[in-house]
Amino acid sequence: MDLGKIGDMAEKFGVDLDKLDLQQVITDKFIKDNTTLQSVQAFLEKSGFDVSSVLDLKNISPDKLDGFIKQISSFQSWKDFLQKAAGSQLGEGLGGLGDKLGGFLNK
Repeated sequence: MDLGKIGDMAEKFGVDLDKLDLQQVITDKFIKDNTTLQSVQAFLEKSGFDVSSVLDLKNISPDKLDGFIKQISSFQSWKDFLQKAAGSQLGEGLGGLGDKLGGFLNK
């Protein structure tokens, strides 16, 4: 299933990326599955930003975040990264329904 499409759908249906609970969507599993890093803690440490939690990332310039995201993942921007994270969280929250919709979303 293309979780990026779920992220796109989430944004179209009113998910405001600026209001996402970053602690809920940027998880160890998401970091491990979608970056070269293994955990949220490693993500924060490698970023070089003066942050102690993912919540602090909201205070970092999107341009700086874009550069970091490009270094550690295949995403081209912080926004793309968040969309995928939101889509992943939504997919997990669907309790397998996302897998059933996979064929539909890939069309």
